[in-house]
Amino acid sequence: MLIGDLFKYWTYQLFSPGTVLKEKYAAFKSLLTHDKRSHELMAELEEIYYNHQKMDFSAIEKFCSELSLQVAGIVDDLSKVCPACYPDLLFYHKKIDSYIRFMTTPKEAVVSPPYALLLDETGPEDLGLVGGKALNLGIVKKILGHTVPEGFVITTNAYHRFMEANHLRKEIDHRMSTIDIDDTASLSVISGEIRNLIVTARVPPEIEAEIIEYHRSMALPEKTAPGVAVRSSAVGEDSQASFAGQYMTALNVRKENLVKTYQEIIASKYSPEAIYYRINYGLLDSDTPMAVLVLNMIDAVTSGVMYTGDLGNSESGNLKIHAIWGLGELLVGGQTPADIVTVSKEPSPRIIDKLVALKPLQIVYSPDVKTKSIPVEELKQKALSIDDRCAEKLAEWGLALEKYYG
Repeated sequence: MLIGDLFKYWTYQLFSPGTVLKEKYAAFKSLLTHDKRSHELMAELEEIYYNHQKMDFSAIEKFCSELSLQVAGIVDDLSKVCPACYPDLLFYHKKIDSYIRFMTTPKEAVVSPPYALLLDETGPEDLGLVGGKALNLGIVKKILGHTVPEGFVITTNAYHRFMEANHLRKEIDHRMSTIDIDDTASLSVISGEIRNLIVTARVPPEIEAEIIEYHRSMALPEKTAPGVAVRSSAVGEDSQASFAGQYMTALNVRKENLVKTYQEIIASKYSPEAIYYRINYGLLDSDTPMAVLVLNMIDAVTSGVMYTGDLGNSESGNLKIHAIWGLGELLVGGQTPADIVTVSKEPSPRIIDKLVALKPLQIVYSPDVKTKSIPVEELKQKALSIDDRCAEKLAEWGLALEKYYG
């Protein structure tokens, strides 16, 4: 390229010096334009850095790509102004650009099977494949031998394949690069656009076939029994970046709605709340691929949450069980008070306190509308929703989990 430019330059210099002067002038004007835009981009990046501005990493990639393009223009213009003066600039620009792209480009996603795994088939090394929630259920069942609902997980490989097959990655990155998480209207509009792209896309046939096959293998009971619960198990969820309540859960899902519900769970990764949380926490979109759990839904008499540490007094050595009648939606949504059973962990689980809450409502399975809220029988509203035997057994399981996880 340099030899060609030099030959052209000296030819014009010899036979048409006026043309050379015009080209130099045009190149110099172009150089000033590229230089001005480069400094504007650097100033914007500095402002983002020093103001600790929160934005999706795709925006930074966009800045870097444009800056590289402008610098390439400067190099090209300089070669026209003085072809023999800067022979190494192009090489060094390409070298620096390749380093930056290496540092900013996410690891290539795996789009090959497995697209689904039974909980029994997961292992401690599969966090990036099945997400934290599914991984921990697999550990509880397979390694610790405790009872968990039957189910399977649709892997992050399936998520990446779904994105690839529908060409969604560039579309999503383009929108995410323009988002301002502090602008509620912008956040809502872009979130809606991305979620619409996902729910109107097509799940690849090979993934759909695995979902249906694994659902069939669950050997669910008769038609009148509850369907399945479909839950997020994104990488990063239930870790230090908890994403608590940010993603969708669907209950009592039937076979005919399972694939569409899978898409809705993926789409919930881009809800306004989830986008805001992820960016504010400093995670890349590629850090949190979505795996999805499909679990046999239990028509529960009692549901609850157990804490192996006392949140109000970490030094007490006590375990807390929060329980309500029916399914657990009202409890995890903070919509109802719960009974609280306090269990001493040493030397062995022993109930030391019971606090009974007024529980006027419960969520129950409904064959027509998935789940519904109904009044609790008057006598049960002030009755303890979990008996001593169940509380002690739960405490034993909780201590076993605590021992395993440390």
